[in-house]
Amino acid sequence: MRFHSLPNSKRYPENESEYAVVLKRYNTVLDELFAGGDVYVIIPVWAAEAEVPSSGADGGHWQTLPVNDDPDPEFRSYWHLFAVLLAPLRRPPVLAVRLPRRAAP
Repeated sequence: MRFHSLPNSKRYPENESEYAVVLKRYNTVLDELFAGGDVYVIIPVWAAEAEVPSSGADGGHWQTLPVNDDPDPEFRSYWHLFAVLLAPLRRPPVLAVRLPRRAAP
């Protein structure tokens, strides 16, 4: 299924009003998919250390995943995943996911 972002099947916005149309349509799709719930974007940060680095984003650390595909057993790397909550009307056209709630520390 293809969602048309602009009228007349135009693929790319060329000015601010067309960007506004794209943003409104993506927000409509996200609102339908998530029924008004919170929408997060996951920002992955690769590191050679298990210690959680600063993400550079406004999101909190969600989880860390070890990368086990290196043939050298002495070398370890990690994906540190940060979750960023997107505010309505500012959501970029990206794939969004719903995250489970974390318990308060």
